[in-house]
Amino acid sequence: MNAIKLKIANEHIETDQNINLSDEQEKEIKKELKRAEVDLKESIRRLYRMVAIPHKSGFKEEDLGIPTYGEDKELSQEVYDRLRSDGEILENIAPLVLREKYLSQRQYVLTEQLYQSSLKTPGETRPVNKAVFAGGIAEGVRMGLFGLGELEDDKPICRNFKEQASVALSGKEVIINEALCREQRKKEELPESEPKRHPEPIERLDGKGDGTGKTEETASYVKTRDEVHLRFQIPKGKVAGIMGTINLLQSKFETLEVELVAKHGSISDQDYQEKIEEAFTQLGIKLENE
Repeated sequence: MNAIKLKIANEHIETDQNINLSDEQEKEIKKELKRAEVDLKESIRRLYRMVAIPHKSGFKEEDLGIPTYGEDKELSQEVYDRLRSDGEILENIAPLVLREKYLSQRQYVLTEQLYQSSLKTPGETRPVNKAVFAGGIAEGVRMGLFGLGELEDDKPICRNFKEQASVALSGKEVIINEALCREQRKKEELPESEPKRHPEPIERLDGKGDGTGKTEETASYVKTRDEVHLRFQIPKGKVAGIMGTINLLQSKFETLEVELVAKHGSISDQDYQEKIEEAFTQLGIKLENE
């Protein structure tokens, strides 16, 4: 309240034509007025420090804390910066996140539906603008994490895979599971061949077995492992090939730890923060300290 009174008083003195002020007094009034404006802005900021963020279970509150005296930053910008640093809003979205979140259990998803859900569903990923999703999808298609296509007779048809693509986020446009895109591309590239002939069942001379060559003795014993330790180098271009193996291991074991060491190359700090750390953050994976 005192900050408001002081500001109003100095404004009246500065604009009152009946008051004769010396040059020194005018400078002092301007100085006091500027100081009052800073104090008033800080007082208002102290009052408006709690931000209510829509969440799946209602709203959660974020405390912006005590403002730094003299900091010239708009309240809207301060809120934006805090939400951005906490991962509540995204300036970019990692393609790997799109794949794991939307295609891990589905063959395809409408891109328009994907974008609209982010706007209407509390707690969903909040992009800064439409271009965030379009850019993430285009990058994922180029990397071969998934494909881009459209629905024809309610069936997904892959149009772009491992290439540059233009994303519309509208109509019947869909992102498509990587395996389905590979299967469609393979059918396009290879000529039709004769159906494979299955070998005849092997019958034992003693009449035992089930017609597949397996005996009761071999079928009744399965050796298992309680732990699996693997250490290997991934050949260039083979990352996608081992993802199925990793998914299989995760389906068999409760805990799956991966140590990744990348050498003989370089990446900028900006790319590391925006594309590596951001991807893990959006996936909810905590990185251990280096």
